[in-house]
Amino acid sequence: MANNPVSQAQKMRLAQMAANVDPAIRQYIQQQAVFSQKNVLGFPYYSTCRFSALKVGAGPFTYTLAANSIVTAFNYAIGNSMVQAGFAATFGNATDSETNLLTASQTRDNQTVDIIGIGIELCSAAGASDNSGVDVFCAQLARQLARNVSASLQLSGSITQLLGPISRFNAGCGLYGAAVDNTIAPDFDSVIPAGQPFGANGNPIGGTFYRFPTPIRWEASGGGKSDSSLTVAFTNRHPILIASADRAAGAGVTAFTAPPEIAVDLRTWLIGTQVGERSTNF
Repeated sequence: MANNPVSQAQKMRLAQMAANVDPAIRQYIQQQAVFSQKNVLGFPYYSTCRFSALKVGAGPFTYTLAANSIVTAFNYAIGNSMVQAGFAATFGNATDSETNLLTASQTRDNQTVDIIGIGIELCSAAGASDNSGVDVFCAQLARQLARNVSASLQLSGSITQLLGPISRFNAGCGLYGAAVDNTIAPDFDSVIPAGQPFGANGNPIGGTFYRFPTPIRWEASGGGKSDSSLTVAFTNRHPILIASADRAAGAGVTAFTAPPEIAVDLRTWLIGTQVGERSTNF
């Protein structure tokens, strides 16, 4: 169309019309065009939840996690309790190492977000310093959770999107290769717990995530729309049983005491874009 004489003539007429417009009016139109633009910003949201299993029996022991156990992410903000996310009250309130929400279930700075994908990060430690009896990461529990836990995205508590098992949601970080498992006795002459392999479906330095077929809208709060509140629920669909036992010390044998509780933390990443009016910062 560039060589079309009609098209060229139209361009010449438009240029002549623009030249006849008062310069002050042209400047005003240009400013209004800039001010009305929308700036799309990449901004990942994250929230952490915990699955834990208690030691049951007098030995040998069994760590048990009941079927249909549910923990929820994005239902707390920085400074809030994380009990509904599976953490003990003794863990304390959330910090920015657990989430970056400023208000539970709502976007930051009243932005509207288009979520294009999700990633599930397996945290390599469960936080033994919270005085709740929870020991460090257990690879056996992580394997079981990857098989049995399904995720669902809930908008305003009434609209539920079933996302499927968490094993499909790769992430750009987290456990990769193997991890220490404190439910397994170490070698006779070692004090270091045994390692257990655990496969991951994402390269830890690749920045990968599961991309939704179509974006999911997370609306700004206060707009009266039904999808302004968001949480992600994780449900363990089947009972989980992990066996363990203590071991007494002997000649060339180190003692081993199974921990009272094991846990795995899941950090959920929502990958998307925020749409906001352009400011002087952008």
